[in-house]
Amino acid sequence: MKRNVWTRDEMILAFNLYLKLPFSKMGSTHPEVKKLAALIGRTDSAVAFRLVNYASCDPILKEKGIKGMEGGKKQCQPIWDEFIDNKEALMFESERILARYQGTTIENKYRRELLDIPQELKGETKLREVKARVNQNVFREIVLAYRRTATHHTTEIQSESIVLRMAPRLCF
Repeated sequence: MKRNVWTRDEMILAFNLYLKLPFSKMGSTHPEVKKLAALIGRTDSAVAFRLVNYASCDPILKEKGIKGMEGGKKQCQPIWDEFIDNKEALMFESERILARYQGTTIENKYRRELLDIPQELKGETKLREVKARVNQNVFREIVLAYRRTATHHTTEIQSESIVLRMAPRLCF
């Protein structure tokens, strides 16, 4: 049986989704898992497994006693190591790749968020502003994903704790 090796872009997209979903929502039936699977031509289960492989790299989950699935860790660890201290690059790069897979550009995908960028901005200055807006939007998605999992007060406190602990790793 021929193995279908994950590309770097697919690994980055899975990492993007990993950061947006709480661990409890990483199953193959989650709509976002299904959407990514369809977009990259993988099965829902393959994407769900890849997300749980990323969990095996996550020190916050390890502290909580959650191991993830070690089997794919050696494919995930290099992506984790590359981007864990450069979240700004991860967010922008993953959203750029996602836009390309969706048949658009990052500027079109985030058109509404970029409307008020002055037209006279050019080159590196404009790119910095676009990156900042895209990254702020992605970080907001991550925070909201964790807040949505709060079903009662105790869970809400746990979710906020996770977000607050993730924030220093994800702040731009």
